[in-house]
Amino acid sequence: MVQIARPGAPFALALFVILGCGGAGAPATTTPEPTATQDPSSVQPTTPEITAPASAGPTDSALDSGIAWPTTVETTLSSGIYVDEFAQGSFSSSAPARLCGPSFIFPSGFLFEFPRDPGGDVEDVTFGAEQLLPGTSTSSFSINVSIAASAAGGGHPLTSLDPSSRATDSGSASLSVAVDGTRTLVVDAAGEGGVTIHLSAVCSPA
Repeated sequence: MVQIARPGAPFALALFVILGCGGAGAPATTTPEPTATQDPSSVQPTTPEITAPASAGPTDSALDSGIAWPTTVETTLSSGIYVDEFAQGSFSSSAPARLCGPSFIFPSGFLFEFPRDPGGDVEDVTFGAEQLLPGTSTSSFSINVSIAASAAGGGHPLTSLDPSSRATDSGSASLSVAVDGTRTLVVDAAGEGGVTIHLSAVCSPA
């Protein structure tokens, strides 16, 4: 027997299917967002950091040449076995120094020359060290001390020692600089036959 479908039945069936699917649908999945790519035009060029090289020598010492600085020199000399051949005793003088600091020849060293104007018992002093910065000492230096003939007692006015190049000589020289800029050079040197020089030179800022 042929059945005649009732009007509206297909619509009800379709509605049932739609509602059924909607109620038990698959859980929604989250799609990760794509990673944003930085616009190349917005990237600023990086300039490499340049580190200045550490300075050395006289820049570290911050000393000038000390020309004409008021200076006091005290020295004690011994002639050793060479009695009456070299000056012996203690001597002192105060006067402006010819030089009391580094030079362009020895920028990390120290040179001392005294006095600028002659007239005292300590007639002449020359000291040189290629390497001697404030707060340090060295065993490589040369020193010459000349005493005025009137004070030398008949001995040779010049005593010269050179630990930097003479195997028979030895010694130590130190340099210190006070907060006010005063420079103090202390030298102890000994040579063949017991000849010795002890010298202290204090240069004050002009």
